[in-house]
Amino acid sequence: MTEHRNKEIVSEYLEAWRSADTGRLRDLLAGDFTYNPPGDYENGREGYIRFCKDFLNAFPDQKLEIEKVLGDGDDVVVSWTMKGTHRGAMMGIPPSNNKVTLHGLSLVTVEDRKIRSDVTEVDAMGLLAQVGALPRTVKSTP
Repeated sequence: MTEHRNKEIVSEYLEAWRSADTGRLRDLLAGDFTYNPPGDYENGREGYIRFCKDFLNAFPDQKLEIEKVLGDGDDVVVSWTMKGTHRGAMMGIPPSNNKVTLHGLSLVTVEDRKIRSDVTEVDAMGLLAQVGALPRTVKSTP
């Protein structure tokens, strides 16, 4: 499959995330999908769907801005920023109603027109500080 087509599939995946379309996410993810789950979320497609639902409930007004998309064969790298308000509990952290900015970098692998894996790294310490789960002396990266 071409890098261009893989980028299109990843764009559909990100749009499904952005619009909280978990049915579309389920369709786009391979049956043996893997990701790097935070907290007690299980690896695999259903664990990821549960994580997405919980994250979007915690940040219902989230806006995902795609900054850069690069393709190399089956791999697509996405640099993104999410902004939103912490309005729901997430991984045991009660809602703070704080506005947050979360930066991330995702390496998404596409095989046979399905998302096979998503390895995402985020500024987790910065996010925890922004929602009040860490002392204010910890600052998010700009």
